[in-house]
Amino acid sequence: MEEITQLYKEFRTIDGVGVCKVYFINGIAFSFDEDDTPDNFNTVSIAEEKPHLTNEDLYRGSSYLLEEGFELDILLEDINDDLYNDGDDSPYHKIPKRY
Repeated sequence: MEEITQLYKEFRTIDGVGVCKVYFINGIAFSFDEDDTPDNFNTVSIAEEKPHLTNEDLYRGSSYLLEEGFELDILLEDINDDLYNDGDDSPYHKIPKRY
């Protein structure tokens, strides 16, 4: 399995969905949460300026990560917990993050 060197989430635009939270591992987009949307215009503007993603991009990313041995369902839960609870004893607390 490839080692996780960076995990993060950020608001991005997904074609056909809109601006929502997208999850990345080592720069590879692999999932999104369409229920988590930005609540201010500035965040939406920043997300719109970044390259847009498609559902196919996310499918390719998640397929690649699964082939590399990542357990994405468990990892998503851990990522969310860690990104909101810095300083805990999560194994991901030493990994560089952006959020």
